[in-house]
Amino acid sequence: MSGKPNCKKCRKPKSQCNCGRPLVIDSNVLQKLEDAFAFCYNDAEACFYAGIGQATLYNYQKAHPEFVERKQALRLSPNLAAKKELVANIKGNLPQARWWAQNKMNDEFGEKTTIKHEGGVDSEEVTKGIDKAVRAFHETMRGVLTSKKKVKKDENTNRTSTNMG
Repeated sequence: MSGKPNCKKCRKPKSQCNCGRPLVIDSNVLQKLEDAFAFCYNDAEACFYAGIGQATLYNYQKAHPEFVERKQALRLSPNLAAKKELVANIKGNLPQARWWAQNKMNDEFGEKTTIKHEGGVDSEEVTKGIDKAVRAFHETMRGVLTSKKKVKKDENTNRTSTNMG
């Protein structure tokens, strides 16, 4: 008996057999995935668009690591197109040029905000107030936990009340 199992249908070694389940990601599905990633879809949206499950995509990426790089490059394509359009329209467009300078050359042309704090912060009074409240709470809880509950029945309402004391 050989070490490699054979297909039960065609009796070929399984590595040479084409009888199994067809691949889910074919050229059509791959094209749909690439289109989706070019429009910045996330993995779930791209899988829905292509008609496959997310696990199928992740298994494909594991088997084809070069696809992960392609996916990342496709997701950058709208950024590149937007940048190209912005730079092309800067000439003769003062508001566009100003926006570019403020956002892309922030050190030189960006709006600067300076905050100056004068004086001190005195937290000692706040801390003393909190300490007093914590001590009062602990004393109240100690009294509640150590006292015995007295059950008293109100004759007018026929209810039972608990008195602490």
